[in-house]
Amino acid sequence: MARFLVVFAALGLAVVTLAPAAQAKGKGFAIISGRGQTPTVVVTDPAEVAALFWGGGLGEPERMDPPDQRTKLGGRYELKFVLWDQGEPSRTYRQFLYPFAEQGTHGMWTFTPPGQLWGGTWRVPTGWWVVSGDTEAILKANGIPDGQTMPRPSASHLLLV
Repeated sequence: MARFLVVFAALGLAVVTLAPAAQAKGKGFAIISGRGQTPTVVVTDPAEVAALFWGGGLGEPERMDPPDQRTKLGGRYELKFVLWDQGEPSRTYRQFLYPFAEQGTHGMWTFTPPGQLWGGTWRVPTGWWVVSGDTEAILKANGIPDGQTMPRPSASHLLLV
């Protein structure tokens, strides 16, 4: 009986761990949108979408501790993944991207908000993730600035109030 429980628990853990992986094997695209001068970016290259998915932490089963100083995260972008598999309807997953964050290994953080489900069944883990170097390079190549290359302010800062 104990052997059965161990095997059953291992199988259950494998299913929960592989749920995001199964979701990432289909087709899809990513949409990155933010305020200000940065235009909306649509990423369609499958390798880049996969790198954003995994490097931004969406497909990871665990989350990191939140950044130390959340007030210094800077501007927020929205990162949406629209994914589907053969014969399945598309599903949209959302994250918030903070490319100007002062904390973190690479300077960029993502936050996955609550209430999202993999395939309508498994809960997507909520929380913070430090963006990987590969993901950061893809974001920069698509015009998303980082903490070192802050966008220039618009002329609105010259308006008299």
